[in-house]
Amino acid sequence: MTRLFALAALGVLLTGCAARPTLTLPPLESWEQRREVLAAVDAWRAGGRLNVVAGDRAESGSLDWRQDGRTVALSIRGPLGAGGIRLEGGPDGLILTAADGTTVALTRPEQELRDIYGWSVPVGSLSWWLRGLPDPDRPALTEVAPEGWLTRLEQAGWEVEYPDYRPAAGVMLPYRIRARSADIRLTIVVKDWNFGPAALR
Repeated sequence: MTRLFALAALGVLLTGCAARPTLTLPPLESWEQRREVLAAVDAWRAGGRLNVVAGDRAESGSLDWRQDGRTVALSIRGPLGAGGIRLEGGPDGLILTAADGTTVALTRPEQELRDIYGWSVPVGSLSWWLRGLPDPDRPALTEVAPEGWLTRLEQAGWEVEYPDYRPAAGVMLPYRIRARSADIRLTIVVKDWNFGPAALR
């Protein structure tokens, strides 16, 4: 499948089903198709749970990720989010809104989240990693299963593993993701996948 065909097929699905919050994606029969199709989705949402282990601290909370082009809105609720935090923005920076409503502009999100909360998530690359793709802007080492999906990734100082894929939107998508850096371990369980503009409402 060429990239043009993948984009065209996805465009037909999005146009024909725009009123539905969950869209059926084109078949992902190879690693090349998976990368083309999932990278072409501009609007999507993933919801689930996030567990963070940083040093001797282990905390968890709910996660809601909304992607609209290059703009992201990430909400974390529960103990890990100190009652709830929200990150919104794009490549030029993010705005952190804390549980008490105060806001902070972040230009180096990973380091600044670590400074504030003692833990961090790789916000810049996580939109790709959630979909089971390497961040195209950074060098990466990848391992791909015979089924055509990513099983392991090394990128930007993180090791990411995909031990569990499950059906969603008509294809197999990451369900459980484990990522670790030198001092942080993340486990993400994605329970809900939604694609298309209606998913962001």
